[in-house]
Amino acid sequence: LNITPSSKVNMSSLPKVLAVETMAPITSIVVMGAPLPTMMEIRRSQSVGCLPLLPYTAMSINAFSWIIYGLLKENINVWGTNLFGLIFSLYYMAEYCRFHSNPVVMNRHVQLTMITMMLITALAIILPKTTAEKIIGTASVFFCIIMYAGPLATIKLVIQTKSAQSIPPSFTAACLVNCSLWISYGMDIRDFLIWSPNVLGLFFSTAQLGLICVYGLEKSTAVKGSFSSKEDVLGKESV
Repeated sequence: LNITPSSKVNMSSLPKVLAVETMAPITSIVVMGAPLPTMMEIRRSQSVGCLPLLPYTAMSINAFSWIIYGLLKENINVWGTNLFGLIFSLYYMAEYCRFHSNPVVMNRHVQLTMITMMLITALAIILPKTTAEKIIGTASVFFCIIMYAGPLATIKLVIQTKSAQSIPPSFTAACLVNCSLWISYGMDIRDFLIWSPNVLGLFFSTAQLGLICVYGLEKSTAVKGSFSSKEDVLGKESV
């Protein structure tokens, strides 16, 4: 989530800006809660199947990064909204790890998350405030892009199995709406930091929905087998 105050607002478009600014945090919360049905399916089947952990790892790092940036900017819209994202994403990671069969992959993601969060915190404490804002703000944009592109890590699996079942549709659709709103808001206030990562997020979300349209969400034989045998086809997943 990228919310940065700016004074460069066209007064004629102020009502639109205020409307979008109100709706964008709401859709952000929807994005954060979109994987809940996926978590329920994982718990029901007691297997993560072919679903990757990367989107939830990226989501947690992204939320934490924007929380620190928001605190530095003293902007409650940033850190307040992303606090929900951090809570949601840590829950998703915990649920995923409960039913993942490969501890090496889990440990790798947990370690990456902890190290990144500690590094961001250290930068915020050690560096001058202005410098920390620029570095952490830029890093936050990077993490945001990774979060949106995360499900594309399974594109090879989608093509091989001819099934887009590994792409969470609710999360992807929520991301598309969320990105569209932030692009509109960012362009209205002429803030590059807001609209630029969301353009890429919109592209990635559209690409993922395109894969769903082409291949569908029906489980192929290979995917069904992964659920029935509880073997994670991403056992060799790497960061």
